[in-house]
Amino acid sequence: VDYKFAPKTILGVALGYGFNSNNNDSSPMNYKSSQITVTSYALTSIGNRWLLDAMLGYGSMSFNGTRYTTTDQIPLDFNLRGGSMFGAFGASKTFDIGHFKVSPILRESFLNSNLNAYSETGSSDYALGYQSSNTNSHTTTSEVLVMYDLRDKDSKFGLFGKLTAQQIYNSSVTQNVFYADLGTVGGLYTLSSPSNVQYAQTLKLGMNYQLKTGGNLQVSWSGTVGAYQINGVTLSASVPF
Repeated sequence: VDYKFAPKTILGVALGYGFNSNNNDSSPMNYKSSQITVTSYALTSIGNRWLLDAMLGYGSMSFNGTRYTTTDQIPLDFNLRGGSMFGAFGASKTFDIGHFKVSPILRESFLNSNLNAYSETGSSDYALGYQSSNTNSHTTTSEVLVMYDLRDKDSKFGLFGKLTAQQIYNSSVTQNVFYADLGTVGGLYTLSSPSNVQYAQTLKLGMNYQLKTGGNLQVSWSGTVGAYQINGVTLSASVPF
């Protein structure tokens, strides 16, 4: 839902829902997961072709299902809950260089995730309990977007390229595990991951065709190297009603 707060400022709120399940009998775990998110956002344009945007949101997560022990194949049920807070702020400016539009973009985003404590239930002595855990991450993204447009009275055809560099910081994660029937007095095993900083670079090339009536078709290729490596082709289309 968008609201035009001022001639050059838009405020909005968005609701999201996601669902996933795995019911494969050959899998050592069957589960269902869902997430609900609420996100508020703002977009404003200020003098001399500056564009600022910000968003802040919260998500709740549920994860439940059955795990089968590796030793005796006894089912153990689990029910996990958690939540996350996330946000981002970005700034960009557009320059005209000949027939090209060039936009440097800088963005900072963060994610805080929390998993509640829970214990597996079932008849096996191997049922486990987990204490709560928390993790934080933030990403600094710098981009350069280059666009070239050809227009006629009814449509616009454009070529674009975008080069992105990211620095991703992940905090350390620690979670204590114990046997559910004994509790923490029966001893703890600690799962831990140290903090780390990762870097990634992405190149995206594409073309876009847009009708004056609102229809849009876009084809793009992107490739990422560094902390993770992804190559892909994306085709998207929209039709107004």
